[in-house]
Amino acid sequence: MATISLGPADGRSLVARRSADRRVTVLAMALAAGYLALTVLSVLAPAGVRMGAWLPLHLLLAGAAATAVAGVMPFFSAGVASVAPAPTSIRLLGVLGVASGAGLVVMVRMVGRGAIDNGVLGALAGATYLVGIAGVALATLLPLRAALGPRRVVLAVSYGAALASVALGALIGT
Repeated sequence: MATISLGPADGRSLVARRSADRRVTVLAMALAAGYLALTVLSVLAPAGVRMGAWLPLHLLLAGAAATAVAGVMPFFSAGVASVAPAPTSIRLLGVLGVASGAGLVVMVRMVGRGAIDNGVLGALAGATYLVGIAGVALATLLPLRAALGPRRVVLAVSYGAALASVALGALIGT
């Protein structure tokens, strides 16, 4: 009688194979929490330091919200489509690109105000963020190749449109 194995071919448990993915998600949530704390602190800063509403809004939206989304969006598409998520390295690229790009933009704006020509540095910071968004898009859409049924198209169009909107906004800002 033939046996059916439900375990992975490489001998590792499913928990062991998913632990790296969980670490990326925990990292994303920790970075998002850090951006949220910085948002609260920036609201308490004088208006000149926070550049009106720009700094708190940037930290909240481009930092905290986008980093949290970068950490979990790839799981949503894979979970709804009932397919395996993208490789951990792609997810990590997305999270680190978004989080570091958002932080670099803040540093360029804060340090570069009037002191240096921050056009090139701002473009590099924005490009870092855009590379992160591209990583999130890849990690979100790549698993959908294995999905079956009409959900695949709906997910690809909806998540693709959302990520394209974020990328377009970041490109305009850059």
